[in-house]
Amino acid sequence: MTDIRKQFSLDWLAGNEEKSSAKEDVGASALDEAFMLYSRPIIKSLSAAPNNSMRVSDLARTVNEELPVRDFDTFRAIVNRLISSRFVEVVETDPFGGNELIRLRKG
Repeated sequence: MTDIRKQFSLDWLAGNEEKSSAKEDVGASALDEAFMLYSRPIIKSLSAAPNNSMRVSDLARTVNEELPVRDFDTFRAIVNRLISSRFVEVVETDPFGGNELIRLRKG
């Protein structure tokens, strides 16, 4: 079946594994690009904040003054990557999720 799809350029039909992996690659590369773009303003904003700490929503508003934050979920994914990369740490979790107090890691 795969040969027929390729032969007649029907790769776009449902069930094509290559198509789904290409979408994942595009999504991952877009997040990588956003991470590179927004990391510096996030670190800069946390550096200027009292105790080097801010709530994620306040951080998004502050960063938005320098670069537009159009999607909070993507912004939150960038913050999560900074947390997993150990550039920032969670100081206080949000019981409702998504608006933790984060702080720039020292050292």
